[in-house]
Amino acid sequence: MSSDPGHKELQSAPPSHEAEAVVVHRARRGEKVLSHLREYRGWYIGACAFAIFLIIFLPIFFLVAIPAIIQHTIDQATLPISNGTLAPLNASAVRLGFTTELSTPSGTTVYLEPFTLDLYNPDTNGHPAFASLAVPGHRLSGRSAIEVPAQDVQVRDTAELSMFLARAFAAPEVTSVGARAEGAVARLAASRYSVRLDKQVTLAGLRGLEGVRIMETAAREDYIEEGEEEKEKADLGGSLEVPNSSPLTVRLGNVTYSVLAGGVQIGQALTRDLELQPGNQTLEFEAVTDADSVIAHLEEVLGEMEDGVIGFTVVGERATVNGEHIPYLDAVLTNVTVAGGLPFCEAMKIIPMEKLPLTAISLIDFDLLMECDI
Repeated sequence: MSSDPGHKELQSAPPSHEAEAVVVHRARRGEKVLSHLREYRGWYIGACAFAIFLIIFLPIFFLVAIPAIIQHTIDQATLPISNGTLAPLNASAVRLGFTTELSTPSGTTVYLEPFTLDLYNPDTNGHPAFASLAVPGHRLSGRSAIEVPAQDVQVRDTAELSMFLARAFAAPEVTSVGARAEGAVARLAASRYSVRLDKQVTLAGLRGLEGVRIMETAAREDYIEEGEEEKEKADLGGSLEVPNSSPLTVRLGNVTYSVLAGGVQIGQALTRDLELQPGNQTLEFEAVTDADSVIAHLEEVLGEMEDGVIGFTVVGERATVNGEHIPYLDAVLTNVTVAGGLPFCEAMKIIPMEKLPLTAISLIDFDLLMECDI
């Protein structure tokens, strides 16, 4: 069997110097890698553990921790009302708006997307909303104002709105209104989170208009001058000081009052376009006297006189806007009672003496009457 000499030479040829160098280099590099891994093994294990921790923790942080922090911030907020507007438009609509505030954790900026806010009475079972307000988006960073702009809304529950207004007017200190938002969304960086808003917003009450007083009352000169043909004109006028201890600007339209003396109604009074700004204000009023009622009950009326001044009481009756009765204000107005006085001589200017029966004349103090410039 023959063989190929060239083939034998190829098989028996020793490896070249280049091949040996490659093998040596690879061996040394492997040793260096193994040595490096042995030297920094703890660091690499820590890095791998930290990476695993981040993989597990970051989703929990963004999906659980941040929403919990945002929700906790909302839950702990008191949301006091610093100013606002309340104005009836008609029997089924009202203008509402207010400003409150919310504080976020230091260094945290949250964007609150627009949402709808339902207002309700906290004491009513089921918490039916009496109005819903559109709240625009807000950027919250630290202590931030939340503006709910004044807007015309439909009254969803007249009885509940009336209850809230009665409580707000009567509250001696602070009252509250429930505020609820379904599906509110807060954004932190590029992430969006659903938040639950169901809070009691606080505001100072009107204290039953405590301190309201009639400053002066007198016969109107225009009525006196124009005489009998102006019977339907207001024959009395005056001013009253009204305090508003709440932060709300309250507009009530034209408000009508019953005027009583000695327990008998003797006329009606009216304040036109009544608006109560926060603080004290002076309002003008006018009144129409029911002369027939005064004459028929002269003894009771004069029985309220002291030091030449006839005492009377004004009781809220109803409010109208553009001639329409606003029923949800009735519970408020009927609890407004103001005491006043009309000087005897002013009363005599509007009472037709010729209509007095002889039995009534004896009730009049003629010495006091002689002092009157009638």
